[in-house]
Amino acid sequence: MIERKILFWNVGKVLDNNKLKLISTTLNKYSPNIVCIAEGSHSQNDCLKIEQELIVADFTKYYSPLLGKEKFGIQYISNGLKIFYKDCSITNDFDFYFQRQDGRIVKFELNNNGETISLIFLHNYSKNGDREYTTKQTILLSDLNQLLKNSKLDTEESKVVLLGDFNLEPWDNLLRTPDLLDSYFLSKHLGWAEKKKKKESLLFNPITEKMIFDKSTQIGGTFFSQSLGWTLFDYPIYNRKTLKLNFKIITEISNEISFDSKNGSDCDDLINNNFDHLPILVTLNL
Repeated sequence: MIERKILFWNVGKVLDNNKLKLISTTLNKYSPNIVCIAEGSHSQNDCLKIEQELIVADFTKYYSPLLGKEKFGIQYISNGLKIFYKDCSITNDFDFYFQRQDGRIVKFELNNNGETISLIFLHNYSKNGDREYTTKQTILLSDLNQLLKNSKLDTEESKVVLLGDFNLEPWDNLLRTPDLLDSYFLSKHLGWAEKKKKKESLLFNPITEKMIFDKSTQIGGTFFSQSLGWTLFDYPIYNRKTLKLNFKIITEISNEISFDSKNGSDCDDLINNNFDHLPILVTLNL
């Protein structure tokens, strides 16, 4: 069995040398094959710094906002994801056919001995401090739904993983609506059982059960706001009927840096290093 590790991290809008160092430290510690970075590319120079950090670590660029300008001659869009890979095979190079929402949704096809595993990275729009979802979030998930359908990834046989900052919690209606995403977040959820009987596509969000049963950390979510506290925004959603997946919320960056709150503090290291999201590491067993 082959393992493929996938790291997603929303590093926040501000990029500085300390953040770059911690990104590099995380790469060395966890050795991912595929990396997706959200934010941190407010300027073209910042985006270039992230690219250089990954390229020095022997990664190949799949997509970044700079690629659109370099290869396709389009305007630089700072909110685009940055995706890199190494020690794995891909089915296709990046194509704008697979891109949605100015680089907020990017499809990546992993080649596993001739079999395609579809990874869809995304960074949803923010709620802007509101408790309710926004129109922009609805539009993005509608586009995601269309991408799944067009790529025939909405079937029970599909091998697909969605990974990113959804800016929604697992129980939000937008993630449980048939015309949008229609995912489930509890194994014994009644809706899940009904869909299983009908042999429909089963997209499962494991983050809630992870938080319930994982006693190794004392975090309350994946995103921390000093005004609102913890929320669950960053996670994988996948077809667990066809894929075996494990994941962890990374809290230990180094011996000196911990994003956990084991000592009763609200993640001082997270805040002091200008982060608000925790990195997510997904391991696919192929």
